[in-house]
Amino acid sequence: METNNTVHMSKERVLHVYSDARKKDQEETWNALSIIESQFKVEHVHVLGDSDYGDIIKRNWGRGHNLILVEQDIVPAPDQIRELLSCRGNLCAFPYLIKSDIPNRYSVFNFQRGERPDNWKTFDNSRYIGNIPIEKRPKYCGLSGFGLTKISIKAQEKFNFPKLYNLGRWDIIDSWLSLNLYERVRRNRIFHLHYPPVKHNHYSDIPNPEPEPPGTLLVF
Repeated sequence: METNNTVHMSKERVLHVYSDARKKDQEETWNALSIIESQFKVEHVHVLGDSDYGDIIKRNWGRGHNLILVEQDIVPAPDQIRELLSCRGNLCAFPYLIKSDIPNRYSVFNFQRGERPDNWKTFDNSRYIGNIPIEKRPKYCGLSGFGLTKISIKAQEKFNFPKLYNLGRWDIIDSWLSLNLYERVRRNRIFHLHYPPVKHNHYSDIPNPEPEPPGTLLVF
């Protein structure tokens, strides 16, 4: 694990973003955050409209804080928050199962060289990118879901999210940021990955779901 003991633990903002959907799936997250709040300041952000998620990131961007994003059905532990904050990586994430009842489909992907989704602003699955098997614990990926993510102060200085993100959607922020950074560096080293995967209480809406085609560009 990459660590930097000079990180000032006071320079963090933990944002827990939640909605009124899937309240049952959020119960374990609230319990976990009640423990985390004994060690870190957590802001609970109730999103009501499509633009609220992006707006709360904009309001906290560039304010001198490492941002930790926790989405509503992710179950983080205090040690995972601490690990993200102590890591030297500028953009870090823990993988998670996209759907808890579909095995081996994790939230980390790599872009294929020279390819991009045709309609990347809508992410309508018209193209494919490569889902990464995590058995070998890859150190980096090109695209990651934001379930449990750190956006460091340095990362915020390099990318003007408040100015550039104007899509007014909550469901593609992670994909949009990943793609924009990939188009700048052309390397699948956007997110530094941490292990083991964090628990994600999001289940399929259909009984006995079939595995999705490999490599589909998903909205997280």
